[in-house]
Amino acid sequence: MSRLNSVNACYYYIQHFLSSHLLSKIIKMNVYISIILPVLYGCEAWSVSLREELMLWVYKNRALSKIFGPKTDALTRAWRTLHN
Repeated sequence: MSRLNSVNACYYYIQHFLSSHLLSKIIKMNVYISIILPVLYGCEAWSVSLREELMLWVYKNRALSKIFGPKTDALTRAWRTLHN
């Protein structure tokens, strides 16, 4: 569980940066690729349980959903839930 603390700290350190409306998605993806992915790939080199592996996917998906934000349906113009 202490292994996931590094991923958790990395995500929460840049969480507000990823949800900023002042930055473009390209800049946010560059930050994601340079900061979050190395931590996640470093975690994959460890021997992890299934629960820890699922938690790593949660962090990855959470960061990506922060970058791309909510989506609207093209036909109804209503907000729709993103499914990873």
